[in-house]
Amino acid sequence: MKIEVLNRFLVTAWTVLLFFIPGKSIVYARAQSDTTQQVNLSQVEIVARRQEVYSALARVVTVVTKEEIQNAPVKTLSDLLRYIPGVDIRQRGTNGVQADINMRGGTFDQMLVLLNGINISDPQTGHYALDIPVDLSSIDRIEVLQGPGSRELGPNAFSGAVNIITGSSETSRVGVGISGGSYGFLSQEAGGTLVSGPVTAFASASHSRSEGYMEDTDFGITNVFGQVKIRTGQSGRINLQGGFQDKDYGAYGFYSLNPLYANEYEATKTFFGSASFSTTIKRLSVESKVYWRKHHDRFELFRDYREAYPGYTHNYHLTRVAGVSQTASLVSFLGKTTMGVDYRNEHIFSNALGEVMADGVPVPFEPDSIFFTRDKRRQNVNGFVSHALYFNKFSASVGVLGNYCDHFGSNFYFGADLGYAFNSYWSLYASVNQSLRLPTFTDLYLNNTTQEGNPNLKPEKAITYEAGVKYRHHRWNAGVLGYYRMGRDIIDWVKYSSSDVRFTAVNHARINALGTEMFLEYLSQTMLQRIKLAYSFLTQDKTSEEYDSKYALDYLKHKLTLNIDHIIYKEFSASWRLSISDRAGNFTNASNLPENYRPFFLTDLRVQWQKGGVTIFCDINNLFNTSYADYGGIIQPGIWIKSGIKIVYLPQI
Repeated sequence: MKIEVLNRFLVTAWTVLLFFIPGKSIVYARAQSDTTQQVNLSQVEIVARRQEVYSALARVVTVVTKEEIQNAPVKTLSDLLRYIPGVDIRQRGTNGVQADINMRGGTFDQMLVLLNGINISDPQTGHYALDIPVDLSSIDRIEVLQGPGSRELGPNAFSGAVNIITGSSETSRVGVGISGGSYGFLSQEAGGTLVSGPVTAFASASHSRSEGYMEDTDFGITNVFGQVKIRTGQSGRINLQGGFQDKDYGAYGFYSLNPLYANEYEATKTFFGSASFSTTIKRLSVESKVYWRKHHDRFELFRDYREAYPGYTHNYHLTRVAGVSQTASLVSFLGKTTMGVDYRNEHIFSNALGEVMADGVPVPFEPDSIFFTRDKRRQNVNGFVSHALYFNKFSASVGVLGNYCDHFGSNFYFGADLGYAFNSYWSLYASVNQSLRLPTFTDLYLNNTTQEGNPNLKPEKAITYEAGVKYRHHRWNAGVLGYYRMGRDIIDWVKYSSSDVRFTAVNHARINALGTEMFLEYLSQTMLQRIKLAYSFLTQDKTSEEYDSKYALDYLKHKLTLNIDHIIYKEFSASWRLSISDRAGNFTNASNLPENYRPFFLTDLRVQWQKGGVTIFCDINNLFNTSYADYGGIIQPGIWIKSGIKIVYLPQI
């Protein structure tokens, strides 16, 4: 099976290349060809606590540019992230309904998600990490930190972090778009940026829906987002942002493949807002942030109570997060020293998670007869200090972060990076970093017919060693790296025998991961504009022979991707995304028996015509109609065709 998948990948790749590579180098001019793809894999920082880039320091951050986002044959953030080396996207529902972000064998709860540098992670569960009120066309850049970031970003940046950047346009513009496709898919979007003196304002709104590719996979998603940036003098900046998302969807088999629970359903509402102020006075930079997030969730194991057992009620959850942070950086002849502190309050109301309340609390957006009966609050305080030093061809940084949680006590973790540039083309780096992840409220308190939480869970901890070499020259980018992560107290949900009905949350004593990633990229202004080949391999030394693992021992072992962007003729272009995924581990099928994952090959294609501010496109996802599952036995859709038009207008203001 694996040989067949690889052969299919190679045949498709060679067919595309041989058909479209020109016999001689001919430059094709195209409207708005302000390509800057040379920064596709640059060393920048996840912008959460500092303003300047991570450039000289020894970490790998993959940057997805605005042009790459516009050309990709995808409509959602999760589909876009699938083609980044080391990133494992596991979808239950399509088109932004629900997807888990995993990195380097980590679980979905071990990833930190930020929106313009603000932590928007949900303490209930990582399944809601991508409940973000921003559509893909509104995103200007995506930064993906590959590897632990706890010392920089705090707890839960255990195996990586994703930062989503919006509102960075420096010119006024208005854009609208509409698209439709298979399974009753329809999407409308509108957005605009207004630049006036020191003020830049950005706003967007979108709605998408589908009848679903099979029963109980229908969905509707609405996003509204706004952002205002104000420059106060030469050194100060205010950044305000806020958004709302309303999402409802059929959740066929999302949390159980038992045929008794085939008609699952979920509805979520997400509210978010933040304000920040930064200023620089000579060599001192100061930044202050305050943020707030609220997430409502209604999960229906029996949709509309159909075929529900006596006494059944839906699950209702409401998480509220508020935080504030203060950082300061000082540049001196010794390098750059940064210090900071932040406070984060996490609270959940629920009728399934937390501790029993004396009095019930009405559930918002639901009938008056429905109440929350449980709640739990926890508080986190982080304090950190780091120092970066640059000397000739060497760069080095070291840092430590202390975390206090009133539920888990105090924890400290450190990190150090070292880089050396042989010349302007070749560089070598090495790093060692500790990381921490606090259990979610779901890990601690979930208790239903299929899963049982554990209030005695410990935080996850790991130490990761990494080294790599990078090459960048003219149109070529390349890199090879290896890492070894030693994890302990890793949280997982397991069954110890096939007769067990429920998964139980446990701490594994130790799970160690060994992996490598490599990529080769060529950028051009000829007919073949961009080609990138990437491969990642991972193995873990803990097996699941004694039990059935739901998450931690179920990882992407082999991942091979090929991205190709090319001109067809004049304003016509095409973008191909090919991938092979081979997952280790198994899952419990609908017959309550273990079943191994099968490798699969996917091809996505976009063909578009672009002239001026008008783009007409057609996306074909899963071109060869492959039957596959990212998670468990939840079969994803076959071939799905979407087409549409986008119009961008640049007014003269």
